[in-house]
Amino acid sequence: MVEQVLWMFFSGLTQGCIYAFVALGVVIVYSMTRIFNLSVGMFVVLGAFLAITLYEHGLPLPLSIILGLAANCAIAAVTWMLFLHRPYSEAASHWTLLLIAATLGLVLMGVTYIIFGPHAKELPSFTGFKPSVGGVTVAAQSIWIWGVAILAVACLFFVFNRTLIGKAFRACSERPLAARLMGINPNFMALLSFILSALLGGIAGVIVVPLTTLSYGTALGLSVKGCLAAMLGGADRAEGAIAGGVLLGLLESFAGGFISARFMEAIALGCLIIILLIRSEGIFGIREEKFCRK
Repeated sequence: MVEQVLWMFFSGLTQGCIYAFVALGVVIVYSMTRIFNLSVGMFVVLGAFLAITLYEHGLPLPLSIILGLAANCAIAAVTWMLFLHRPYSEAASHWTLLLIAATLGLVLMGVTYIIFGPHAKELPSFTGFKPSVGGVTVAAQSIWIWGVAILAVACLFFVFNRTLIGKAFRACSERPLAARLMGINPNFMALLSFILSALLGGIAGVIVVPLTTLSYGTALGLSVKGCLAAMLGGADRAEGAIAGGVLLGLLESFAGGFISARFMEAIALGCLIIILLIRSEGIFGIREEKFCRK
């Protein structure tokens, strides 16, 4: 029983780290632009597919990953400039921006299907060792996922709290008018947030694809779960995205292990809805004073 619980915990933690990456991408864009980036899941798949394609053409695995992530960020930058820059700079409604982002995700999904085909793809594991914890063998790639997740979070907190560009980002997020008066360009920071979201998504895709295959259809589910994890933790809180993603992964794992693997996603999402009904602003969200409608 102990080994089973440990296995479910490690499995849920691995999946939760991937959700946390996606949720961080959602939070970064939302805190800057107030747009729920429903296309973030597509950049998870696209980043992985680009790296796989380069690796299949003979490039070394590290170089394939670096170039794949760079291409993923470049595609995100072009996508923002072509389709989101003008509506955002002209202060289009949040609903308009949300619909554009959602439509972009579906369009990119179709383009990925046309270019890469419907078949699932995978990469070789980064290392071959299989450590054992408490009698449970842990996949080597899971260690990579946990380590990269910790490193990415540490880098993000360092950038946002210790660098000028991070402080400019926070200023645009919290006081956009004051930031503009100080000479900071909110449009550029919005573009940067979209690129950073794509980078995080691409990293998630690259580190998870040796553990499980990805297909173009995976993107939609990842986008939805990433947004839900971000809402659960608090839509504008980075620490909330991490907590929400890990909690969602653990809920799915334990629901599948103790109740039913067929309904684990429905059970986990049902638990999330209950949590949001109790605390609508999320775990780390700040409760705002609102008029009671009766």
